[in-house]
Amino acid sequence: MATPYQIVNPLGVENLEDIFSVITSSVLKVVIPVAVLLYIYAGVNMLIAAGRPAYVARAKQIFQYTTIGLLVIFIGGGFVDLIRSILNAGQ
Repeated sequence: MATPYQIVNPLGVENLEDIFSVITSSVLKVVIPVAVLLYIYAGVNMLIAAGRPAYVARAKQIFQYTTIGLLVIFIGGGFVDLIRSILNAGQ
């Protein structure tokens, strides 16, 4: 008699809500260190600018876009939690 083939769940989750939680935490583990590196890079650009407007503008732009990206990521996570709480309110 042949043994049945069993598929292992690599994420260890059972429902869609848990999948979103795993994905969100994984994205945050990557995004936050990247943002820190971008802030450091922008700071170094600001230091080596030596008054050159092009370098200063590029450093400010990196600061601005990194901050906007982080805000979008954090607000997106809060939005997912808000939708989850609305859907669970009727239970």
